[in-house]
Formats: sequence, structure tokens, C-alpha cells
Amino acid sequence: MWMCCNKTIILNTKNNSRLYGTANSWPWIVALYINNAKVFCGGFLISYQHVVTAAHCVLGVTPSTITVYAGIQMLSSRSSGQSRVVYNLTTHPSYSASDFTNDIAILTLQSVFDQTSIVGKCCLTFVTSLPSIGEHAVIVGWGVTSSTSTTVSDQLLQGVIQVQSSSSSCSPTPSRLQLCTG
Repeated sequence: MWMCCNKTIILNTKNNSRLYGTANSWPWIVALYINNAKVFCGGFLISYQHVVTAAHCVLGVTPSTITVYAGIQMLSSRSSGQSRVVYNLTTHPSYSASDFTNDIAILTLQSVFDQTSIVGKCCLTFVTSLPSIGEHAVIVGWGVTSSTSTTVSDQLLQGVIQVQSSSSSCSPTPSRLQLCTG
């Protein structure tokens, strides 16, 4: 069990590979669409006007072509959520596309999201170290659900993963700013 933003999160660590639905459990998770046509990445709200995402998702993309959807669980029903257009994007100045070092970007939206029971901002921690090997972490998103699939899940999913040591399964070797999971 963890506390996050004054909310209790109970982790099922018995079946770490299981992915399961998360109806309204993660109000800060957003979906990013390019030209409002196809989901291409996820992110999370750090304020009602700022989104954190991966730099590789937005590299070379014109900000105004990105629409951010919040408060949705199913990509197929994104119209049920709130949408905002990106005004500006800033990638980490030391981002490296070759090894994904500093793979982070901040998107500034043209207007703020309305806070609701299903749209909220993430509480950022001041912890300065990564989780230890063997600790569990939660992943959330609409990604592919198997190594053989190329289609993203329509349903927002969450899973519990375990932090592993740097090994051949984590190539290139993670830096102090990256972690390896299995």
C-alpha cells in the first residue's frame, strides 16, 4: 500500500505481470493526439496547464498539432473528456535520442483544464533517489499489452512491475536517472 497525493493505492504484487483497468484511479494521466487523429503518447498533469511526457514523443512535432485529453479511460470515447491544445513544448536540453537519456518534455497548454473528480494534477515528490532493486512500481497507460502486439489498449491500464538490477535485459545500462524493470 502506498500513499500518493493523500490517496491510498493498494498494490497487488502477487501477479506482477497482470494488467488491469483503472477506472478514474489516475486523474492526472492524459493522452496525446497529433492532428487530433491518432493517440501517440501519454503524459501526466503537473498543473492544470502543464503536461510531462517523453521527449521522444514530441521531438520535431509542431506544438499546435498536439491535442491533450484528460479525464478519459477509453481512447475510443475521448470526447467524454476534456481536451486542450498545446501552446509550447520544451524538451530537456540534454535529451539524447540515441540512448533516451533525459527523455522528458513539458507541454504548456493554451488553456487550463478544469479540475474535476476525474481530472487532477499529479503530486510531485521531493524524493531524490530511484526505487531500490526489488521494490515495486506502478505503470499506467494505453500502451501495447504484449511483446507481439503493435496495437495500443483502448482501456487505460495499470500494472505492477519490479525494479531489477542493471543487466543485459536493460541495455544500454541505465544511468542514475533511469531504472530497469521487468
